[in-house]
Amino acid sequence: MKQYIVDAFTDKPFAGNPAAVCVMESWPAEESMMKLQRRGDDLSSSPFIAPGYHTAGQKNNN
Repeated sequence: MKQYIVDAFTDKPFAGNPAAVCVMESWPAEESMMKLQRRGDDLSSSPFIAPGYHTAGQKNNN
C-alpha cells in the first residue's frame, strides 16, 4: 500500500486540511481493513482506493 498526504481545500503547500490517501493494489478482507482504519494516522480523513472498487470497498460492475 502506498500512502500520500494531500492538502485539501487549499492551493498552498502545507495549508488546508491534510488527508492521507491510501492506494492499494486490491481491496483487503474486512478484518484487515478494520485493522488499517484502527491504526490511526492523526489525520482527519484517510480515504482508501483500489482498482475496480468505489465507496466502502464495493466492487464496480463496469
